[in-house]
Amino acid sequence: MSNIRVECINNTEQFCALKNEWNTLVEHSIHPQPFLLWEWVYTWWEVYQKPNYKLQILAVYDNEQLLAIAPFYINNEHWLVRGRLRMLGEGEAREDEVVSHYPDVISLASHRSDVVKALVAYLLEHDNEWSFGQFRFMLGDSLLNEMQQQISQQYDHYTVSSSQSYAIQLPPTPEEYVASLSRSMRKQFRSRLNRMQSSGEIEIRSAQDYADPHEAMDILERLHRARWESREKGSIFDSLSFKTFHKTLLNRLLDQGIIDIRVMYHDGEPIAAVHNFNFKKRCYSYQSGFSSQDDKRFSPMVVFDILEIQALVKAGYLEYDYLSAEGDNSYKAKFKCESEPVYETLWLKRGWQSVLMRSYRRIRAQGGKVYRQFKSMGTETLATSLRQRIFGEKAS
Repeated sequence: MSNIRVECINNTEQFCALKNEWNTLVEHSIHPQPFLLWEWVYTWWEVYQKPNYKLQILAVYDNEQLLAIAPFYINNEHWLVRGRLRMLGEGEAREDEVVSHYPDVISLASHRSDVVKALVAYLLEHDNEWSFGQFRFMLGDSLLNEMQQQISQQYDHYTVSSSQSYAIQLPPTPEEYVASLSRSMRKQFRSRLNRMQSSGEIEIRSAQDYADPHEAMDILERLHRARWESREKGSIFDSLSFKTFHKTLLNRLLDQGIIDIRVMYHDGEPIAAVHNFNFKKRCYSYQSGFSSQDDKRFSPMVVFDILEIQALVKAGYLEYDYLSAEGDNSYKAKFKCESEPVYETLWLKRGWQSVLMRSYRRIRAQGGKVYRQFKSMGTETLATSLRQRIFGEKAS
């Protein structure tokens, strides 16, 4: 007999005790991926929690069987927007942001509809504990999106496509992958690879090849900084919280083979590095860095990416996921990726919050319309238009 219930976990001790069940559930869930693993989520909580954050992890059971985990927390940090419901793994300051891709409820596929129904009912029954929901990096087929549709009887939701996610469905052989690339990409890869091979030895090392795996992290940081400093931009490695998070995660996941930092050497010098997560025969390319001074001569990141993808095909991997990138013209598309939109959404209780959001959206839409109008005008036409708007001059 089915006896579905929802239990709220709101302390660290219970959170820790869930580790084994949590990861088993991720393994068998609808969307098994590393950013939902206990190690990722718990490490985020350790590093980024604040005094006004409250755990609100919802575990769904059928009798004693764990069906789902909704890893929520409530942010009460700001007096004006208290009770913000968020997913563990998001909400840190932009300069510290780790980006927990594809947040979702962790659920068995066989009980999806029951889980969504139970979670929505729980949230509505306890709506005095939270005032609005905010979620980022969400995929369209997520359980969060399905919950959003059901909760809309009492909450308005505002959803925008904030970026694109890029992934490659890997073919049976490395040769087929290279053949699928555009002619210009194949030419660039082969010419740069030949140039590298003729001028020095290429070696690729894994984090586990170093006496201290954190050396690989240090090399990644150095190459990542060089890449962004060449563009006169700061590096995410300036954030102590970001570095603490990833160093802790490296210690927790390296021996399981879930995390790896791969470094490509040319003639004894590291010229490119990638920070990957491997899970269920899928590789997630989280971060990279390369020597900007070698970019024009060797295109090290292009060569390294294609060599790595070929190695993954040989190892029987199914997918190479470049994760999300802003804009539709990402360089990631050149690697023969398929793309899908990634969403940001707000759930707002009907009332002053929703009215305020509607007003904001109207003002923003009108502002965007005026901006595009001005942008399309020449300087003289723009000056005339401004005089008409400001001083009420009539068109001649």
